Amino acid sequence: MGEEIYIERARNGDKEAFIQLFECYKQKVFRTAFIILKDRQLAEDVVQDAFLQVYLKLGELNDLGAFKIWLYRITVNHCYSLSKKLKKILTVEISGLDFLNTGAGEDFDIPDNIVLRKEFRQTVFQIINSLPAKYKTVLTLYYYIDSSLKDISQIVKCSEAAVKSRLFYSRKIMKKTLTSQGIKLNFHDGEGLY
Repeated sequence: MGEEIYIERARNGDKEAFIQLFECYKQKVFRTAFIILKDRQLAEDVVQDAFLQVYLKLGELNDLGAFKIWLYRITVNHCYSLSKKLKKILTVEISGLDFLNTGAGEDFDIPDNIVLRKEFRQTVFQIINSLPAKYKTVLTLYYYIDSSLKDISQIVKCSEAAVKSRLFYSRKIMKKTLTSQGIKLNFHDGEGLY
């Protein structure tokens, strides 16, 4: 059954359909919140708050095809609101993110290289941690959630050009920092981070 059918059924009060939507998106919403907030309990709270808001306001969503964008906008807004309340420095958790690799191919997975992979990830996430929240959020949505530039622009309420600029700036900082540490980072077509 298609997502829009579940959304329409949930709008009409079908609790099972809403549970299906929840099951479909809860992990991605949690991970997005966790990356932004770096706190498991706060991320769980954001998941609850976001889905409560979705449940209460689903009838107001006019374009069923925009559900995913709407859900992530709610998630990101809850994260920003919560972080402002707590005056918390936003960081990224090293574990749980698998959207980056070194381009070293299968050889990178052999046991002797596990330490290298861990060190690489730690370095990458230290760089990400040093970025302002607006760059960190765009990187998360683009590389982890696989959102399109258009979707990201709608989620974070900025132009696609601004999203491209933020991705460019973030990749430039990452490449410069990694290169200075002797790590080569390749970009394909100016878009991918490999």
